[in-house]
This record gives sequence, structure tokens and C-alpha cells, in this order.
Amino acid sequence: MVTQQVSTSKRGCLARLKGVYRSLNPAEKKVSDYILAYPEEVIGLSITEVAENSKASEATVVRVSQLVGYQGFQELKIMLAKDLGSFFAEIPEEIKRGDSMSEVTAKVLQTNIQAIRDTLDVLDVGEMERTVKAISNARRVLKNLGKLEL
Repeated sequence: MVTQQVSTSKRGCLARLKGVYRSLNPAEKKVSDYILAYPEEVIGLSITEVAENSKASEATVVRVSQLVGYQGFQELKIMLAKDLGSFFAEIPEEIKRGDSMSEVTAKVLQTNIQAIRDTLDVLDVGEMERTVKAISNARRVLKNLGKLEL
């Protein structure tokens, strides 16, 4: 079994779960799926409740917490709450009728900046490096620059 532990970088809890997802075993994926689907609910649940709701064991919940770089489930919940708090704090204001062009521009720019930050949170640099290496070592690379019609 291949285990991959995420470094304790600035990546958020949800991004870490997504980052290790492919390396998880089926029971660990059940726990991860549950946390990713119901992050707000998980914050208020006990380890027993998360295990029951995800149809996994408490040990699996702890193992998933550790695989993403936390000491245990309690730390995962704390970081999950922190992630959700910062996520909601970063949602840009809605564009409203009557906003000036500079206000609209600032709001659109903020939305795009947040999208880039979110992408960086889930980006697997190692996977990108392996992909680039595979492409550069390939004898032939096929590309499609338009609509394919048969």
C-alpha cells in the first residue's frame, strides 16, 4: 500500500484531502468523501459520528487525519473550521446595479484572484512535474488545436 503524507504547508484541510485522495484505500476514501461533502457538519461531530456516517472505523478517521498532516481528528476539525472561516471571509461582494466601473472591476479581479488561490490549494506540483517529464520524454506528442471532425 502506498501512503502519501502531505507536508504541513499552508494548504487548507480540504485541499489536502483532495491532494491525497487518489492514494487512499477504499475505507479512507469513504471518510474523505464524507468530510469533503459535509465539511460544516463534520466540525460539530465526534469521531464516532464521522466514522458511523462514513461507514468506516474510528481508526480510519484518525488515519485520514494523519495522512493529511494532522496529529489527529481534533486538529483536522480545528483546521477545517479555520478553512471554512477564511473561505467565507474571502467571498467577494456581489456586483450590484449602480456599482461604478471601478467597483465592478475590483470585484471581478478579486473573484479571479480567489480562483487562482483556490487552484494553487489543490494543485499537485509533483503530478505536474511527472506529466511534464513524460511529455518531454515522449517520442511523439499529439495535440488537437481545434474541433475534431470525423
